[in-house]
Amino acid sequence: DGRAAFDATARPAGTAEGVGAARAESAAGTRTRPAAAGRADGRAAFDATARPGGAAEGAGAALAESAARGRALARLLDPDAPVDGVTTGTLRPEIAAVARPATVDGRNMAGDDFALTAGWGHHGAGDAVMPGQGRTVERPFTAGERAALGDALPALGDATFDVHLNDRAFWANVPAAVWSYRLGGYQVLKKWLSYRERSVLGRPLHPDEVQHFTDTARRIAAILRVTGVGTRHPEHA
Repeated sequence: DGRAAFDATARPAGTAEGVGAARAESAAGTRTRPAAAGRADGRAAFDATARPGGAAEGAGAALAESAARGRALARLLDPDAPVDGVTTGTLRPEIAAVARPATVDGRNMAGDDFALTAGWGHHGAGDAVMPGQGRTVERPFTAGERAALGDALPALGDATFDVHLNDRAFWANVPAAVWSYRLGGYQVLKKWLSYRERSVLGRPLHPDEVQHFTDTARRIAAILRVTGVGTRHPEHA
């Protein structure tokens, strides 16, 4: 019966058999046979599953989106991989607003401004480096920062930090979720700073190292934007 129904729907219209059947139905005064209605319903159901926009296409789109998200995260997590709009090219507004090198008097960083002396790390027993408290200033986002961050704000937390190199220079606007972001149990940015304290490193930071901190903070902000889990990192250690 199933094969007969499939053959009926696949048979070209206008064959002699089809014409004969139509004449027989007309002579009998039959409008629509139940079997024909059943075949029509079955074909409609088959067409619905094959038609673009069906469940299969939706699943394919979801898989493609997931794969694209995975590739984006892989590049963001690779510190050697440039990411357009995040570390290179024209930065997205919500990214450019994060971790900007700044000074208390608004001038460009120079000389001792590059020395990390805010107490981020020190030598412990042997060659071990112990993290320190450092210096951060927690504050609300400014109106300009809120405007730049836009719809990224929910992923970045309710407050932000200015993270100090010393008493003159700092990275402005490191959002709470970015500052507290952890990998492998370690607070990423704070861990990096602990090994760059001048008493540990033996020298001031180079300008490209200051930029590396900025780039890392911006990568984290982009990761939080992709994953949408920033508000799950409430600790501001």
